[in-house]
Amino acid sequence: MPEPPRETATETPEKIQLPTIVAIMPFQNQTAENDAAERIRKEISNLFSSKPYVDIEPSVIDEKIVTLERDGGRSVYDLKPQEVCQAIGCDGLIFGKVTSYEKIYTGVYSQLSAAAEIWMVDAQTGKEVVRIQESVDYYEGNVPLSALAAIVTALSTAANIREVQESRMVNELAYKLIQKIPEPEGTPAVKRPLIRAVVTNVSEGPFGSGETVKVGLYGEPGIVAGFDIGNFKKGLPMHESQAGVYLGEYAVLPGDNTRGMPIIAHLKRPSGPESQWNYTGGLVTIDTTVPPKVTNLRTRSFDDRIELSWEYPADVPDLSGYLVLRSVQPLSGYEELAKVERNVYVDRKIRPDGVYYYRIIAVDHSGNQSEFAATTTDQAKMAEKAPAVLSGFVMSDTVLSGIYALTGQFSVPRGVTLTIGPGTTILAERGAGILVQGKLIVDGLNGQVRLFSRKDKKWAGVVVEGGQVEMKGFLLSGSVVGITLNDTGGLVENAAITDNDTGMSISGNASVIVRNCWVAGNNTGIELTGTGSKVLQSVILRNLTGLSYRNFTGEVRDNIIIDNERNVLSASP
Repeated sequence: MPEPPRETATETPEKIQLPTIVAIMPFQNQTAENDAAERIRKEISNLFSSKPYVDIEPSVIDEKIVTLERDGGRSVYDLKPQEVCQAIGCDGLIFGKVTSYEKIYTGVYSQLSAAAEIWMVDAQTGKEVVRIQESVDYYEGNVPLSALAAIVTALSTAANIREVQESRMVNELAYKLIQKIPEPEGTPAVKRPLIRAVVTNVSEGPFGSGETVKVGLYGEPGIVAGFDIGNFKKGLPMHESQAGVYLGEYAVLPGDNTRGMPIIAHLKRPSGPESQWNYTGGLVTIDTTVPPKVTNLRTRSFDDRIELSWEYPADVPDLSGYLVLRSVQPLSGYEELAKVERNVYVDRKIRPDGVYYYRIIAVDHSGNQSEFAATTTDQAKMAEKAPAVLSGFVMSDTVLSGIYALTGQFSVPRGVTLTIGPGTTILAERGAGILVQGKLIVDGLNGQVRLFSRKDKKWAGVVVEGGQVEMKGFLLSGSVVGITLNDTGGLVENAAITDNDTGMSISGNASVIVRNCWVAGNNTGIELTGTGSKVLQSVILRNLTGLSYRNFTGEVRDNIIIDNERNVLSASP
């Protein structure tokens, strides 16, 4: 934005005829801080309202400028001051530019500085009658004991110190500039009361039911102060807590809802003119709308934990999280366990013989809480600690869920499907194993399946002969050969295979895809013999031998194979 032509009056300051109705134009910003110019302009406008001029609200000025530029097809800064004032309804203009605005924070130390220049133009003559330059510099280890800091401390014990310092800097710069503007001749004896600063806690919003919007004003002592929340609430009272320091509050009630409302503070003598201040640090949003209730709350019980999950609409933009509450009684005694952002929670603070009840409450950014969703008795009861024995063979499709002790060999014949459900744990005795000739499904994506040895003794692992596998989301460890797949097709995905003599052994005509697996700490990670299988996007590390090939015709791609004593062993080049 160009600076208007500078034409200085020739009269001495005592003889300068000052305008009386003044419009403060938008400022130029010569800094990297995007809102520096507008923030300082509004602060100057607030302080200028206490001078014996007739001032015009910045919002009115901006609206008039838009209309003037649209109708005339030229920038307002290319017009003569008389043309601008004729459109706005004034006889003087104040222009300004912010030349410096710096903020440096290091721990408790802060360095802040700002500089600006303003000048007043008489619209009748087109001449500049006043030009003022000022700057402020703060180098502080904490907030000084000023009236402004005292107000903010009263508003919130958790006040943002940086916010206080920046507000104080902007206010001080604007005050120094305004103090140097002379008063026009014929100033009335009664002046409007001086407001030095206004601070609020609007940055703590949005405000929910029961929360409080707080406003502090620093100005002329011993008179009447109040504030508005835009058009939502008018004439809210403020009391003088100490000389010149006024505090006001509005407690949000159920049903209150408004967005983007300015804080406007007033200071008035019992009989006389009133000063007004538009707070520039933010707008008020009040939201008391209760978020929707959580649905489909589910629990899954294990010997060492209870897992909870629930559903919630995806189109609730102001959701901040969920409260998880628990009790040992169905109707009372609920205590908060945690606040989580995802719709799952794992409770590990449980007793083996405990029965627990849960409630889930959705919370939005305003602190509004939904109605609760609750569990039932049998949903929240812990699983029995003693594992079921797994041995012998099955003759029909079988689903395993819970905790099992694998003893001896457990067999699944051809034509039969064995499904190991989410969260299932299989503790294998020494030498025990699972032999599958039909189909094996491991469904661990919604709760990891764990297969490992009991008492640190090697077990035989899982062997699939001429069958099909669909194994996802599991941990397997402590075996001679973790997974043996011979003439078997299918998928092994999202698995952790660790601390075995051999992690996986794949051979034969059918092909298997191994994808996104973690293979670590084995003597041999993956052994591939006479197979066209694929190993993709997996991590193979810290094994004695990472990959062992013999007559391999498949594909190994996009893996991380590092930190093995021997990354690859091949029978042929």
